[in-house]
Amino acid sequence: MKKIELSIKDLFKRNNKLSLYLTYIFISISFPLTYGLLIPVILGLFTYQIYKVYINKLKTTDFLENCWFILIFSLVFFRSVHTIVLLIFLFFIFIKRNQLASNKTNISFKFENYILIFFTLIVIDNFFHGNFFKGLDTYLYLLLYPILFISLRKIHFLISLTKTIKVFISSVFVSLFYLTILNIFYADNIITTNINFSEFLDLSHVYYGMFLGLAGSLLVYLKVNGASYISKRIDIFLFLILLLFIIYIGARISLIAVILVTLLGIYNLVHLEWYKKVIILIIIAIGVFSLSFKFIPRVKQGYDSITDVYKFVINKKEDDLKNYSWENMNQRYLVLDYTIKELKNNLVLGIGIKNVKDVISNKIIEDGHLHFEPLNTHNQYLHFFLGMGIFGFVYFIFLLFIFLIKVPQGIYFLLFFLIVMLTESILVRVKGISLFFIFYLIFSYNRKVV
Repeated sequence: MKKIELSIKDLFKRNNKLSLYLTYIFISISFPLTYGLLIPVILGLFTYQIYKVYINKLKTTDFLENCWFILIFSLVFFRSVHTIVLLIFLFFIFIKRNQLASNKTNISFKFENYILIFFTLIVIDNFFHGNFFKGLDTYLYLLLYPILFISLRKIHFLISLTKTIKVFISSVFVSLFYLTILNIFYADNIITTNINFSEFLDLSHVYYGMFLGLAGSLLVYLKVNGASYISKRIDIFLFLILLLFIIYIGARISLIAVILVTLLGIYNLVHLEWYKKVIILIIIAIGVFSLSFKFIPRVKQGYDSITDVYKFVINKKEDDLKNYSWENMNQRYLVLDYTIKELKNNLVLGIGIKNVKDVISNKIIEDGHLHFEPLNTHNQYLHFFLGMGIFGFVYFIFLLFIFLIKVPQGIYFLLFFLIVMLTESILVRVKGISLFFIFYLIFSYNRKVV
């Protein structure tokens, strides 16, 4: 009888592991064309795990930990999957709230509250400018993430920062593996720069570059803090792979951001007088960017385009700007120019965060740039400034500043995004919002390396 009982226990343990592995596998192959078929399967696997909790064959704490790492793992994959995992996580905590409740008090929710206030400001902005509920679904993570982290704090859930980072890096490499295979078989171009590399995940090269770049920045973070993803040598090799793929897909701003994050890491690792380190890093930076201009086509192309735009503006060649308003750098210049003009008239209250793209694009087209394709500001700071006015902009800067002051170990993560947000409005789309704000809360959760 005892042997039978033991074998049943072993079977349950094996089934728990199998269902967990299958969940990771199905999430990793959730693409726009497959997620409709896989979501019922993923829901079934979660239902099975919850059932195991209720019959006491799986510890509640183990299930919560599984949910947490699956949530992080799913970030890079098709967004509906990540949302489902998040909702399951919240639902489970809610139904088990009495069992999980802690008697401990004096729990601080400062950073969660900061983001909830920001979400409230966005809702007010939407209603004030007549958009009401239009586009608010994009910003729901600003509500759901704080609720999740407040719930986790209340039950004193321990988030291992190092393990969380490792899971995220693993998910990026898994996505790289699948995308490489898909591109080999189905892509039209796999030899030269491939900006469509991540279209199988419904991600532009800019957003996928953001995931690659953050993974590289977090490898730097681990190195500086004396940890490693696998080992020191392998980590360097993996970092170079990420760098090469960022170059390959043409994600220029992510490449610049990772290089600057790496230079900061070198500065903190090298034991010399500060001025010697600065001189060395300046020399390295000049060398790296010089080589980039010479050997990386997208960097050279971007530089040439900026030079052309500069000549158009200096020589007042309005017709050239109008005739070539479809080109990337010309579009970016026009958006920047018209955004600044619009800011002068809407400094205090803005024009509505959901109106920015349409208002700016329509005015550019009305002024004769008929080949211009509608575009947002491509600068997150200006986007919030023009959309929400001075008060919303100042509050967003406060979010960044308070994080920098109170969570110094998050500097590598923050620096990466501070640079990316100079040329991209990443916080107006779900992928950008989810990636930035979940790590914002992760780093502020413990405020130490765990």
